[in-house]
Amino acid sequence: MGKVNIKKNIAPILFAIAIVISVIILCPKPMQNDTFWSIKIGEKLVKDGTWDVDPFSMHEGLKYVAHHFFTDVVIYFVYVLGGFTGLYILEILMALGLAWILYLLNKELCGSKKLSYTMLCMQMVLLTLFISVRAQMISYMLFALELLLLEKSRKQDKLKYYIGLGIIPLLLTNFHMGVAPFYFILLGVYGLDALNIKFLWLKTNTKPDSKRFKKLILLGIIGILLLFVNPYGIDGVVYCFKTLGNDFINTYIDEFQPFSMRDSITMLHVLYIIFVLFVFMVSKAKVDLKDMLLIFGTLFMHFMAYRYTSLFIICSAVIVKYILSIIKTMELEKVDKIAFIVTSVLITFVLGIDMLSTRNLDYLEDAVAPVKAVEVLKENIDEDTILYNEYIWGGYLILNDVKVFIDSRADLYTEEYNEGITVAKDFAKIQMLQEGYKEAMDKYNFNMYLVHSNSLTSRMLDDKEEFERIYTDDTASIYKKVK
Repeated sequence: MGKVNIKKNIAPILFAIAIVISVIILCPKPMQNDTFWSIKIGEKLVKDGTWDVDPFSMHEGLKYVAHHFFTDVVIYFVYVLGGFTGLYILEILMALGLAWILYLLNKELCGSKKLSYTMLCMQMVLLTLFISVRAQMISYMLFALELLLLEKSRKQDKLKYYIGLGIIPLLLTNFHMGVAPFYFILLGVYGLDALNIKFLWLKTNTKPDSKRFKKLILLGIIGILLLFVNPYGIDGVVYCFKTLGNDFINTYIDEFQPFSMRDSITMLHVLYIIFVLFVFMVSKAKVDLKDMLLIFGTLFMHFMAYRYTSLFIICSAVIVKYILSIIKTMELEKVDKIAFIVTSVLITFVLGIDMLSTRNLDYLEDAVAPVKAVEVLKENIDEDTILYNEYIWGGYLILNDVKVFIDSRADLYTEEYNEGITVAKDFAKIQMLQEGYKEAMDKYNFNMYLVHSNSLTSRMLDDKEEFERIYTDDTASIYKKVK
């Protein structure tokens, strides 16, 4: 009995340690460009309260809604207390929070701890590119929590689950209001599940539950009202709709581009999609309509824009119960134990060694933070400086109190969000030397440029006698107009 108790006590501890180690290995250390301007926005919100005119760009009168108000405030306070190390710890804690909720969701769906852990490892590896100190991490946790509470309320009609679901839209509207509509999509899917809707051969595995359907409808109504409980009121609610169909964002912003295989992680995404579809085909378990809607709905979103891949990975947790049914059908009782061991070894050692040996261990990556170039820039700018800068470096410039031409708050610089503003389009013309780029340059009368070395813009400026290159390295070059 003593040996049995020791095993029962040690196993959960080792299990938790394995999860923590795995998640830490997968957390990237370099900060993303959005994190930089989040720090400064949080600082201004703390010092001045809410504001609706952007103070960080060279353009006057741009209307701006801080669409992840509390996230920016949290990021600012963490940065003040611990700098980039503090933000890295925050990233790890958010990733651990997401991992824990996903594990509970997996376990709720299949009941197997080992299989839940194996599924979790796959999910976290696939989510690696989306782990960062950004508002999206909070929204991932909230959507995973929503799925967990919806699954729990599906089995046990308890008030506490509905209260939890009711709080989520209030958190979304204040931490990441731009993604709030997805809350209602998930609510609608489970609403159809409660009605036991049949479609082709698909139906739910539960009896129709009109009472639960009414509760979900009530949650939806309450959720809509709660969306307005944010510092910007209706402006905050309609923010995401202003950016839908935005030409510049959909054309130039990487995460809004249709999915394509660009690196090893995206190749893993393709393999995972094949795996998910294979599980549905092989499993003899009755497929729920809600599960099919979750998988194929988010899969469609995934192919429309790469940023939605994360939602597909989170929602694909529903396949874990079909994996378990395959194991039981084929009488492979030890498969989940073998998968647990193999996954632990791969994540902790093989993948861990590979990622730690190849990853950038600096907080500031040249691609998003040209540190030396910005130091030189700050020594050469004055009140009369009109700076042209690269889109991806805007956040780091804002962190260094430099007024920017553009930054990764892309919507701010488009006509859809600020009527009559063509900054984003003008930037694209200059960046790619498209038709009309000379007129765009003359329009703003830039007297200093911070651009990528050996870029099209850099080569163009080399041919202009009125500009001289005052700094250059492998990443960035600074050009100043000769007076």
